[in-house]
Amino acid sequence: MCFAIQTCNPSIVTSREMFVEDVAEAIETVFFHRTEDAMLFWNGVIIPINYKYDLSVIIDDIVVMLQNLLGKERGTCEVHFGSNSFLSIWNLKWQNNQLEISAEWHSVAGDLNAVLTRCSNLEMPLDDFIAEWKVLLKLVIDALITSRCQFAERDTFEALVQTEALIQQNGCLYRN
Repeated sequence: MCFAIQTCNPSIVTSREMFVEDVAEAIETVFFHRTEDAMLFWNGVIIPINYKYDLSVIIDDIVVMLQNLLGKERGTCEVHFGSNSFLSIWNLKWQNNQLEISAEWHSVAGDLNAVLTRCSNLEMPLDDFIAEWKVLLKLVIDALITSRCQFAERDTFEALVQTEALIQQNGCLYRN
């Protein structure tokens, strides 16, 4: 397994209706600081992704990346993940259902960037990479709905929901 995402079981705030500006603020508001992180497996290295502080910052980048991958049979894109503990640039290239990612790791929780730099390239089937994001996106959507978030700006939430719906299968850790 060169790339996978494990969502774990983060705790969420469910006690009241919340008015938020956008999805990033909603994620930061809904997920507790001291809860389980998502785990991203990259070429044998396990990277924690904190829901409250990492995912809230990078969710828009994830959605745009996935929309690019889902929207074209071939292409390239560069994704800048800007969280303090998940600071990375991914250069993606795909065609014929094959994906190549060349990543630059600048700052990663657990001081893993030196290890990740040694295994920064990733190659895998495009469909498998996209599938890894489905359960994470679904967990976030369900948490935002359960927490009764009301958005001032709904475009990003709708893009998140549409993107998750386009992903046809779950990642390798969640297949039946």
